[in-house]
Amino acid sequence: MAALHRQLTEQANNFAALALRDPDLQEIMSGLQKRTEETATAIISGVAEAHGLELALPAHELAIQFLAGFDGLVTRYLVLRRAGEQADEQAARQLDLLVATMIGLCLGRPARTS
Repeated sequence: MAALHRQLTEQANNFAALALRDPDLQEIMSGLQKRTEETATAIISGVAEAHGLELALPAHELAIQFLAGFDGLVTRYLVLRRAGEQADEQAARQLDLLVATMIGLCLGRPARTS
């Protein structure tokens, strides 16, 4: 299952790279990116509202930061796995840091991790 996920992610990255050179594909990727950001924005807004939290930054800015960080961590993980390195423990730690940082940004307080 992990190999299939890696292969699908690699194909998505290949498509994204191709889309940067083709105006029609770039339009598709741009639309996908906007919908992804809108969905993340809605999730962050919904969670904040459900818990009575006032976000320190606009939800859309937080969504973009989280998605960029997550995308970078996924790419890093895939690159290190291809090189034969065991990235599982470090990848989990980096994801924990990303989530803690996002919570800190949402609340306007420094991030803390254990």
